[in-house]
Amino acid sequence: MDHPILNNIRNVLIYIFLVLIITITNCIINIYDYHLPVYISLSTSFIYYSLFTLIGLAIWFIVRYSNLNKPGFLKLIFYHLSSSSILILLWIIIARLIINYFIDIPSIYSTAVNNSMYLMVISGFLIYLVLVLVYYLIIYYQDIKEKLENEIKLRTVIKETELNMLKSQINPHFLFNSLNSISSLTMVNPARAQDMIIKLSDFMRYSLSQADHTMTTLKKEIENSVRYLEIEKVRFGQKLMYQIICEDITSLDKLIPIMLLQPLYENAVKHGVYESTQQVSIITKVVLINDELHISIKNDFDPEAFSRRGEGIGLKNINDRLKLIYHNNQLLTVIKNENTFEVKLIIPQNNG
Repeated sequence: MDHPILNNIRNVLIYIFLVLIITITNCIINIYDYHLPVYISLSTSFIYYSLFTLIGLAIWFIVRYSNLNKPGFLKLIFYHLSSSSILILLWIIIARLIINYFIDIPSIYSTAVNNSMYLMVISGFLIYLVLVLVYYLIIYYQDIKEKLENEIKLRTVIKETELNMLKSQINPHFLFNSLNSISSLTMVNPARAQDMIIKLSDFMRYSLSQADHTMTTLKKEIENSVRYLEIEKVRFGQKLMYQIICEDITSLDKLIPIMLLQPLYENAVKHGVYESTQQVSIITKVVLINDELHISIKNDFDPEAFSRRGEGIGLKNINDRLKLIYHNNQLLTVIKNENTFEVKLIIPQNNG
């Protein structure tokens, strides 16, 4: 840790200003209490406290290299009593030598000068005490600040780790289902299997290229979701229909957590298209309201099949990710009616 006074010119000026106030105060006391002439009082006070200015700076190293937590309270007091006594003794001796060498004090004022020295000693101890307390407060503040910074860094690392774990749950699950579908299609329709492999490779290329990112644009996320839906259309054909409505084109440039929409479409396919014998439509609507993206993904489904299969981990996964990123647990809403299932997302655009 750098010296708290010397590392900033403003602190240096404040420190010098305070020393000047102490010097002037001492000079006035010498004039009115000890009846010393102005020139003697001013010169001796200046020498004493100019020298103590350097000593005050040195006290920082005494405080800095003493562990406040390690020694007992009595040991700490003894440590600073010893240090202050030695410093003040050296201060008085050196100051008197300088005064005797540079200032010719008449003998009639010698007694008054000697008596004023007791005031110097008392003020020296008081200033030492104040500086020690200030220095300890600075160290305490810096330690708390450093701990908070380290805690923030640790939380960031944990948050990124959790997000990566949540994202990693998506790709293997989807890849497993897709490979099973391709395996089935190779026997009955090799051309469709080949088409599905090409689309799957494009989808995985996007996922892998964005693996180190947390956010992406809505445009890229929609494009990747369309890849997913096109892969599923290879399996389901006209049974699966989808529509994406985004009236405000500026919404496409807004940021959204990566791989957030695909599991919602996967959920819609799993619980809507997979079990239904009728055509199922997945309708997506995007609206920008007050600098927030409002995304709705709605599909119809077979109520009996839905209740039998459950909702899976996809929605919980997304809700956990949104909570980690935006610190808000109210950004995902599920609306289930008699034969429709809708997921509403709110994606803030002012997350720092």
